Amino acid sequence: MNLDTANRNFYGLLTLAAAPFLLAGALGCGVLTLTAYRIVTNGRTDALTGPTAIPAGLFLTAAALGALLAMRSLIVQHRATRRLAGHLRSRWIPPTERLQDIAAEAGLVRVNLVDDGDAYSLTFGLLRPRVVISRGLVDRSSDRELAAVLVHERYHVANLDPLKITLARAVTAGFFFLPATNHLLSRYLAGRELNADRHALRQCGRTAIAGALLQVVGGPTDLSLSAAAALGGNEMLGIRIDQIETSAEPTLPSIPSHVIALTIAGFVAVSAGLIATVIAVDTPSILNPTSGDGRIDLVGGLACAAMWTVGGLALRNHRRQPRTT
Repeated sequence: MNLDTANRNFYGLLTLAAAPFLLAGALGCGVLTLTAYRIVTNGRTDALTGPTAIPAGLFLTAAALGALLAMRSLIVQHRATRRLAGHLRSRWIPPTERLQDIAAEAGLVRVNLVDDGDAYSLTFGLLRPRVVISRGLVDRSSDRELAAVLVHERYHVANLDPLKITLARAVTAGFFFLPATNHLLSRYLAGRELNADRHALRQCGRTAIAGALLQVVGGPTDLSLSAAAALGGNEMLGIRIDQIETSAEPTLPSIPSHVIALTIAGFVAVSAGLIATVIAVDTPSILNPTSGDGRIDLVGGLACAAMWTVGGLALRNHRRQPRTT
C-alpha cells in the first residue's frame, strides 16, 4: 500500500477514532451495542448508579451524539451525491474519439463527458468511482493537458477517494470530541489533490499539468460541497501551483499544539468512559472476560469485529489492482 501524504492522514484519522474502542479488547468492539441491549432487555440501569455512573453516563451520551452526527453526515452526503449524479447524467453526451483515445492512454477504460461550457473534471461514486469531464475543459485543453487531467483523476479512482471522503467526514463528525480529526481531514483533502497532481506531473510534465490546472474553474455551479466527489477547490490552487513550480511536495500545516492537547484530553476521557461502561454494564472484554450473556455478547462482538475486518480486506484487495471507471 502506498502510504503517501493523503493516505497517511486518512488512516491516521481512522486510527485515532478507533483507538479508544480497541482498548477494551476484541469483544469490547461491540460494547455500545451490548450496553444498549442489556439496558433495554434486562433493565440494567442500576449498573449505572455506582462509582462508574458519571464517566459511563458521559461516555454513552457522547457516543450516542457522535453516532447521530456521523449518521447525519452520511445521509447528507448520500443525498448530495445522488443530486450530483442526477444532474450529471442528465447532461451526459457521447465522448469524442479524441477523449476516448487519451483516456485509454491514461489508463481509464471509460470517461463520461458532460455538455457544459465550464471547465472542470471530477471523480464521484463510492464503490465504483467514475470520472466526469466537461465539454468546456475538453475543448480548451491540448492533448497533453487533457492527458494530465485524466491521469490526475485516475489517482482518485485508484484510491477510492470519494469513499474515503465520505468516511473521513462521517468519522470527523462522529468523533467531535477529538478535534485533531478536523485537521487530519483538512490535511487529507489537500494531500489528495497534491498526490494526484504529482502523478500527472511525473507522467505528463510540468507544462501540461500547469496548463490544465489554470483552466479548471472548480466544478458544476450547483455542486454541493457535501457530495462524495473528489474535486480540487480553488482554495487549494495556491499550494498546487507551488508544487508544480518547485517539483517538491509542499509542507502541509502541522496540527497546533493546543489541538493536540485537547485531543489527548478527549482520548483519555473517552477511554476512561469506555472502561467505566465495560465495568458497569458487565460487558465481556479483556477487562472483564468471564461476565456476560454468552451468545448475545459473542455475536455482538464478532459482528462488530467482522465489519472492520471485511472493510479492511476490501480496501486491501482494491489496492492490489488498479481500478478503472
